[in-house]
Amino acid sequence: MNSRLIVGLVSASLVIAGCSSTESTDQSTSTTGLTTAGPTTTGPITTVANTGTGSPATTTAAAPTTTASQPTEVEATFEVGQWNEVIHDEDCVCSDGSEFAFYEQAADPTKVVLVLEGGGACWNSATCDPGRGVFTRTLQTSGRSAGIYDRNNPDNPFAEHSIVYVPYCTGDVHLGNAVADYGDGLTISHTGSANVASAIDWMQETYPDAAEIFVTGMSAGSIPVPLYSQVVAERWPSARVAGLGDSSGAYPASDVVAAELLASWGLEDAFYYDPAWVEAVQAQGFAGLFVEAGARNADIDFGRFDYDSDGVQTFFIALSGLPQEGSLRQMMDANEALVEGAGVALSDYALEGFGHTILSSGDFLTSEVDGITLAEWVGALAAGEQPDDVG
Repeated sequence: MNSRLIVGLVSASLVIAGCSSTESTDQSTSTTGLTTAGPTTTGPITTVANTGTGSPATTTAAAPTTTASQPTEVEATFEVGQWNEVIHDEDCVCSDGSEFAFYEQAADPTKVVLVLEGGGACWNSATCDPGRGVFTRTLQTSGRSAGIYDRNNPDNPFAEHSIVYVPYCTGDVHLGNAVADYGDGLTISHTGSANVASAIDWMQETYPDAAEIFVTGMSAGSIPVPLYSQVVAERWPSARVAGLGDSSGAYPASDVVAAELLASWGLEDAFYYDPAWVEAVQAQGFAGLFVEAGARNADIDFGRFDYDSDGVQTFFIALSGLPQEGSLRQMMDANEALVEGAGVALSDYALEGFGHTILSSGDFLTSEVDGITLAEWVGALAAGEQPDDVG
């Protein structure tokens, strides 16, 4: 896999405007406009300061907004299998202020997968301590060639799709818009929403005629999938949009934990913000994002994948102090009932075991329950069929 990563250290700023692309490393000749695409996100990022309790207090800031730029054409011919790196200036950063970039692998310009990477989370001085190791701080160079990225396997429903891959390095499940000072020199840029916004803006310029868009994410990246599916559906009103969360189905609601995340991550000042999104998380946990997205757009097809005894979800539920009622599978079922009780269809595929995430693994193409392969099931969801629950 030819995926070059350039990481440059820059000074962290306590007030950051929306990020924009300034350079592109073209690793294929598949698209045009690659060096000129960039987000139009504007508005300050919230600055938060330590209050002596380990969690920051949020100051007020105007909410950033995004506006679609004039689309550029995508060439009819393309070379499959090469990754393009889109690099941003210092205003689009990882948690420690280092450089952020996202990646594109061009294929069919009418079918696009938007992938949100996972990598833990942090929300106070203890969890954000770099020595703790519970979240990814900088861009990672891990390969992307298995599972949904496997272009050589005919069982992969996305073998011919273009892919926009958004790394994760902000500790805020791609939702934040704050720079938090946790004391003792620990400053974390929780600026995930601006990073995702930049990728969506660029994606709209590069793939303006996409007719099928599949929004997905793994682990922390799966949590905001319903929100960004709704954002994508607004940007491409004629496209068929589906969203699948990979491995975050068990997290229960807690108004105490939600308040801490809101304060640390600046959720009220993220680019997508209006009060209903935050209220949904406060009242219903992350499952509330499915409820809110479904209420806004009933045409989006939603699904989840989980291992029924996922060890990583178990760890973060305990670490964050979320209430644990029953087994992990019972908590997953309770969240599904919450979403469907609100009138939003949510298809669920579960495997037995303690594993965590599957879409970027070869297991995505081989796993099977009751004669139904996961790849077949996900392909049906992406095709707009809203498949029955499996497992």
